[in-house]
Amino acid sequence: MKIKGRVVIIRDNGERIKIKGKGSFDEDIFLQKLTGDGNVVLENQAIDKIRFKGILKGEDLKCKSLELQGSIVLNKIETNIMDVAFSGNSKLNLLCGEIIKIKPEKNQNPEVIADFFGKLLHTKFKTPDLLEGKFCVDEIIADIVDLEGIEAKMISCKEAIIGPGCKVKKLLYNNSCKVSKESSVDIIIKQAIENN
Repeated sequence: MKIKGRVVIIRDNGERIKIKGKGSFDEDIFLQKLTGDGNVVLENQAIDKIRFKGILKGEDLKCKSLELQGSIVLNKIETNIMDVAFSGNSKLNLLCGEIIKIKPEKNQNPEVIADFFGKLLHTKFKTPDLLEGKFCVDEIIADIVDLEGIEAKMISCKEAIIGPGCKVKKLLYNNSCKVSKESSVDIIIKQAIENN
């Protein structure tokens, strides 16, 4: 199913949905793949693979793989693999997964854009906040995290790479932890690995 423009999908048990524009899912939808760009609202959905450019909003989302370029405003995400290049503001309460990679979108440089238009129009522009964006999450529980430019209250993982621009209140890890000098982590605790 391909959709262009604004759409509200109430129920569909197809294998794929592709969205261009805006979409809203209000009831359970069982999909293998969701791809597209624009805005989508998800309410308690289970989808195997999501590849999306735009804004994901809603409550809870379960998927095996999530690849997003844009922003997220959700309560909870459960995923195996997550790769996000964020722009704009994102807010998430709980993120659970195996491999979590969240970084600011690299192809945008708000300072260069503001400088270019400033020179073109012979004025000075303030860097737009929308382009800078923030990715805020209350809690991340994962095996491996690779993060840049995020704010988190709590991260619990086996391996952590905390890149530049992160603000983390508490980090619990088992195996390895690398923290950039350009990030702040208030509390770092190495936990013992439990043998069962």
